[in-house]
Amino acid sequence: MLRRAASAEAQPHLPGAGARLLDVRHDLPEEWARLRRPDRGQRAGRGEWPGHGERAGHGERAGHDWQCAWLPFRLGREHFPYLPCHRDVRITMLELFFEVDDPGCVAGHVVRFVSEHERAHAADEDCECAGREIECVASPEWPCLFHGIVDLELPPLGSGGPRDLGEFRFPLAGRSIRRMFLVCGYQSVC
Repeated sequence: MLRRAASAEAQPHLPGAGARLLDVRHDLPEEWARLRRPDRGQRAGRGEWPGHGERAGHGERAGHDWQCAWLPFRLGREHFPYLPCHRDVRITMLELFFEVDDPGCVAGHVVRFVSEHERAHAADEDCECAGREIECVASPEWPCLFHGIVDLELPPLGSGGPRDLGEFRFPLAGRSIRRMFLVCGYQSVC
């Protein structure tokens, strides 16, 4: 009981106030490279991608080809270096910022984050799991910069090295994404 109360009191005083900014290009270089390579970070499909189309401002209709960029999300405890006592970390919120070359008169994109699969997949089989929608919007002042937030609870990150936490699926080609930043809201786990 005392441990929980002390932990609750200390949470607001975590390094970075419990938020960690990641520059995807620099902090996750392998994942960034996969996103930007058309042969590795892209999936082509046919039809309307759930959460994609007119609702997201794309105006694409069922029956049209689309391309989806995938960004693996792989983190370890070492991405949170200033947390004392080798405590495990639990990510509770993700903020996504990404800049595109040309917004194409689009005010928003629906990005999917898939952390749990609805069924098992073979290595060569496309995953069509729904995941969680992240509504990313741009402002008139910054039409190429999109921002979205999702609250979630991912498994704790311990000392066992980096682990796969999921993947982001973008309804656009990966090469059109110029820069990307993630803000990970986190808590220490006792």
